[in-house]
Amino acid sequence: MNTVTLDGKEYRIRCDVNAYEEILEKYGSLSEALKQSENEKENLERLKFVLAVMINEQLYCDGAQERVTEKEVGSKILPGEYAKTVAAVYGCVNAAFTIKN
Repeated sequence: MNTVTLDGKEYRIRCDVNAYEEILEKYGSLSEALKQSENEKENLERLKFVLAVMINEQLYCDGAQERVTEKEVGSKILPGEYAKTVAAVYGCVNAAFTIKN
């Protein structure tokens, strides 16, 4: 199970085919969505989008009616937690693309 803690609340995150497709629709590739560039604003926008998609996909799979917006996600990430949050997203993606026997 992949999780991320935002503003003291733990959220489960999921990168399945539905989440992957939604990310591809906006960015064209997963590497484009996850790339870190010199443009910090774009990095923040990409992180908020990808994380909202992953949180919402897990909420959907759990049968919850709740959904989060990119704005809500952004309001829960403090600048000092940025690297830890990015690492959680990468961990989720890595787990999703690891072949399991």
